[in-house]
Amino acid sequence: MNAAVKKYPYWRRCLIAFDQMCNVIFFGGLPGETISANAGRNAVRDCWWAVWLCDALDYLEKDHGALAIEGDLERAETIVAIEDSSGELPK
Repeated sequence: MNAAVKKYPYWRRCLIAFDQMCNVIFFGGLPGETISANAGRNAVRDCWWAVWLCDALDYLEKDHGALAIEGDLERAETIVAIEDSSGELPK
């Protein structure tokens, strides 16, 4: 489990949740996926808006789309680890 993901302050978790909600509503993305990760995934397929957004975000952070995909994966792995350790999953 990634300790950095668990240590996100409440306000940052709220912003990530808002980002994920906007991704689903406005971009047709997957639940639990941020707009940046959606753009990173679709930029590889030459989707015009995704390429544009990734290029714009690269000015703020190099390889932002790829890093966003990595962050989404880390959050998902953290959730899986927490659910697995709950002892409540059906067998």
